[in-house]
Amino acid sequence: MVSPLSLSFQLTDCLRSTFAEAELVEGQPRLVTRRNNDLQEKVQEHQRTDIKIGAKIFLNQYTEGGLAEAVEKLFDTLNVAFLDNLILAYHPRSAATDNGVESNGEVKEGVIEWAVGTDNAVNQLKKLWSTLERYAADGKIGQLGIADLDVESLRDLFEASSVHPTIAQINLAACCVVPPQLQEYCGQNDIQLLTHSDPQELLPRQVLTDLDLAAYHATWTTRYQVHIKCRGVLAAKGFIVSLAAHK
Repeated sequence: MVSPLSLSFQLTDCLRSTFAEAELVEGQPRLVTRRNNDLQEKVQEHQRTDIKIGAKIFLNQYTEGGLAEAVEKLFDTLNVAFLDNLILAYHPRSAATDNGVESNGEVKEGVIEWAVGTDNAVNQLKKLWSTLERYAADGKIGQLGIADLDVESLRDLFEASSVHPTIAQINLAACCVVPPQLQEYCGQNDIQLLTHSDPQELLPRQVLTDLDLAAYHATWTTRYQVHIKCRGVLAAKGFIVSLAAHK
């Protein structure tokens, strides 16, 4: 059972609400949005310099095109040309998961294990990171961050990148004992170390089945938040999801 406080539950609830009052825009790919969506109006109520826009993109499969699509769709949805920060959570599915064996999601306290059971994950991550670097180099993203990497993978990514990660997120399940090497490395390289409680996969197979979407899988999922800087007030938040039919 999914906890009502979990991010997956929030997303599922949003999807149910959206489908219940959906407006279908014809074309390929098909776009499903809520009727009377006032998101852009909420964002435009404030000067861009007075708000802070942050986002996190969740990927469970390697797709450079999908990552670029997620970023572009975020700009389009919010009708902005700049993001203050963007965090990438790349958790490639293991062969076991792809074959129908679900992970139990157990996290060992004080131990960060990233991309267990997958091959070539770090090289894939570097290529995905290059996609985000282009946006940063063009002045479209202020800060880039990464989620859930162990210290070896973070070091590998940092040394290979031209735009270094300045934010590193670790899961709350492992934060009671933050790995000392990770803490030291982040301190030495001006990387802000933050905690989170997000699952590795926001829309697992069972959740999609419950939504009558068993024939689909999530290509990418984005969560965004818009804060008013001077007051720290949350002005808007939401999700953008890309689904593709199983081949």
